[in-house]
Amino acid sequence: MLQAARIDFGPAQSTSVQICYDPFNVYHLQFQRLWPTTLFTLAVISLCAWYASTYVPPEHAVRFMKDYTPSLATALTIFSINFGFWLMWAWPRAWPLMNKYMTMTPAYPRAFAALGNVFSHQSIKHLAVNMMYLMTIGVWCHDTVGRGTFLATYIAAGTFGSLSSLWYYTLTRNLTSSSIGASGAMLGILSLWCITENRDRLTIPFTSISIPISPRMFLCIAIIGEIFMMRAGKTPTVDHVSHLGGYAAGIVSGLVWKYGDRWKNKERSQDVMERIEEKVDGEKR
Repeated sequence: MLQAARIDFGPAQSTSVQICYDPFNVYHLQFQRLWPTTLFTLAVISLCAWYASTYVPPEHAVRFMKDYTPSLATALTIFSINFGFWLMWAWPRAWPLMNKYMTMTPAYPRAFAALGNVFSHQSIKHLAVNMMYLMTIGVWCHDTVGRGTFLATYIAAGTFGSLSSLWYYTLTRNLTSSSIGASGAMLGILSLWCITENRDRLTIPFTSISIPISPRMFLCIAIIGEIFMMRAGKTPTVDHVSHLGGYAAGIVSGLVWKYGDRWKNKERSQDVMERIEEKVDGEKR
């Protein structure tokens, strides 16, 4: 017969535990969470800037999707990648990989997740909304700025949005949150399109309805609305900080694309004038 053993721990004693708050240890832990992803994001943005400035469109004969325009081919490729990772979320064996590298989690962040989560969606609704923007505004923007700037902005805006979210939730000690989705990247593309597009009216997609508002004014309204929704706290499942980071990256990309050539031409003209002045001074001597 089995008998339960009784263990006597003696009389209960009350003990008090004093927890010491060490600011240095807290800041050290925050730094450990932030620096790998920060360095990774800076590297990604640097590579994106290099890619945008050196990209040369391929000849039509060597293109993979010859029957589609470059903008539509790019959008369909991005859509296929996002759809593929959405399917992987339905495969339980892929969950460890998806949670590790395709989800940004402040509690235990991994640097590659800042880029990986940009192509990760768990719900079909989330995927459909982002891909709808990609197939409309994304295609329009691609036609304006070209593939190099478009892809560079898409990846840089998404990664920077992830980094912004990581910094915010780490510093506010909201480590239980997680973030996935291409919203930051798409809002970066929206900002890029609004900055580079010169028109006085906007047309609602798939309709003939136009409203008397410029793209830049629409962008300002969108950013103000994003900040208002964030402050109101009505949408706790939306990563507004990542959205704002995407907006910021897209604005910078648009300004560089729009005014970069002017700055370069101005520098070239200044160099020419300096050489002319040096030549004139040399002849006088």
